[in-house]
Amino acid sequence: MSCEKASDLIDFYDRLADALLEYYGGEHFVDKIWPRRHRLRYVAAKFPRARWVHMIRDGRDSYCSACNHPNGPQSENLEQFARYWQRANCQIERHVPEDQCVQVRYEDLTRSSEREIQRLMNHLGHSVHPDQLHPGKSGSLPSIHKREHHQRLAQSLDTESVGRSEEEMTKEERKEVEQTASKAMTAYGYVR
Repeated sequence: MSCEKASDLIDFYDRLADALLEYYGGEHFVDKIWPRRHRLRYVAAKFPRARWVHMIRDGRDSYCSACNHPNGPQSENLEQFARYWQRANCQIERHVPEDQCVQVRYEDLTRSSEREIQRLMNHLGHSVHPDQLHPGKSGSLPSIHKREHHQRLAQSLDTESVGRSEEEMTKEERKEVEQTASKAMTAYGYVR
């Protein structure tokens, strides 16, 4: 892959994706983008055939995880995080074409892994591969062992971190997230 040959940013990205697919022997390129309004609109416009996965997790549990993540500056302030969580989820719904997006609740994924992975793969137009249910056993995910905060990706899905905010946050902290992000917390069924 040569940067000089790319005619624009989209061409560069396509070339990079093709090179990575060839290197790893993959069929599809998956990218995690941060849900910022301008990025979502740009990517949705420039990649009209993209398929989207909107992973939703309880904002309270998300905060607990963010506090342990090295790249989570928004976790330094609970109210700031709650606003970020709500804004990010609303931006995805606002800017990503509904017919190209599947929502996956983290809690459902951990409780009913096979069903949710099947639903997700159907959305992407593929069948489920057994390695998807037990990624650590296959050794086919080369990037997951490089960073400490990615180590759980090699493990089978479990419900260990579902509801963790009940133990790790005070009642007042949980209430602050519920009130600050009430629109999204209610819309996704995390509060009534």
